Amino acid sequence: MMVEVERIVKDFPRYHKYTLGTELRKKAMQIYQLVSCVIQHKQNRQRWIKSLVYAVDDFKCFERLARYSLALNKQSKSWQQNMGILAMQNTTING
Repeated sequence: MMVEVERIVKDFPRYHKYTLGTELRKKAMQIYQLVSCVIQHKQNRQRWIKSLVYAVDDFKCFERLARYSLALNKQSKSWQQNMGILAMQNTTING
């Protein structure tokens, strides 16, 4: 899982690599720690499993939000570039 997170994060733009990427890494590490607790603490296993389920759901939600954020970032840059091109065309036509 950590390898997969690193593979995903390496393709993020620099700003997102440090913000979203750091948060994804933390959440993935928390999942690993909870798996270890599930294995080690047999008396309280059900409690640890419940925590693990919540942590996995949290990770999945955050990962999905990170992907949407990146897609929105790309789209907004595309709109910005198109607006710049349109502004230059309007200046040339009206100028």
